[in-house]
Amino acid sequence: MSVTTTNEKPVFWRQGSDGVSIAVKVLPGAKRLEVGPVVPTPGASPNFWPAGRLRVAVTERAINGRANVAVCALIAAVLGVSPSAVQLAAGAKGREKILHVAGEPARLLALLAAL
Repeated sequence: MSVTTTNEKPVFWRQGSDGVSIAVKVLPGAKRLEVGPVVPTPGASPNFWPAGRLRVAVTERAINGRANVAVCALIAAVLGVSPSAVQLAAGAKGREKILHVAGEPARLLALLAAL
C-alpha cells in the first residue's frame, strides 16, 4: 500500500498509539489565519513520510517562538482538542514542522482526512 495520497491529497499525518503526528508548513506573519491546503513534499518517494504538509498560516511573526505557539493553538482549535494536546515535535526554528496531537487516533484521522 502506498502512503503518498489519500483522496488525491498527499498524506501529511502518521498515526501513533496515543495520537497522530502532523507535518505542517508554516506561513508566519500572514494577514489571516488559514489551515490548508495540503502541499506535496518536493521529491518525496512513494514510501517517504511526509508525502505532503498541511499549510498553516498564522498572523504571529516568527519571533521568540510566537508563531509556533500560534500554530499549535490553531491546530488544537481545528481538531477540537485542548491546546496542551498539541506539541511541537520537530522544526522549532524552520517553517516545516512536525506536531504531535494527543488524543483518540481514529477521531483525529477522520478530522484530518476532511481537511
